[in-house]
Amino acid sequence: MDSYVPFLINQVTAYTNRTLREAFKSKKITISCWRVLAVSASLGPQNIGELCELTCMEQPTVSRVVDQMERDGLVVRRPLPSDNRIVRVHVTSAGNTLFKKLLPTALQIADRLTHDFTPDERSAALRLLGRLINNIKDPGRF
Repeated sequence: MDSYVPFLINQVTAYTNRTLREAFKSKKITISCWRVLAVSASLGPQNIGELCELTCMEQPTVSRVVDQMERDGLVVRRPLPSDNRIVRVHVTSAGNTLFKKLLPTALQIADRLTHDFTPDERSAALRLLGRLINNIKDPGRF
């Protein structure tokens, strides 16, 4: 399994999520909520489909998470002014405050992944991960 890339990526994700879950436990925020909050606060309003793509979560999960976040006052749903059939998720001021509070911890945990990399190794790792993502998303590859 040491050379099976999906297994290794899953391990990185699982260990990272475990560390984030532990760090966020006192804030009562789930990893799924963090993903939606981070994407929405960083990239601006998104519809549910865009959130699914950007967070790599299934639509029922994203909808359930957004419902809970809306009840908690972290996000609101607003129809697009030009087409009210399209609803976008917007981060509230409370959501932005929570994001800014959690971001340093999330970045610190992310930095642990490459703490012993040289700047060139870190750049290479990011470039290679980007290629892995592009390769798997390209349906013409198979």
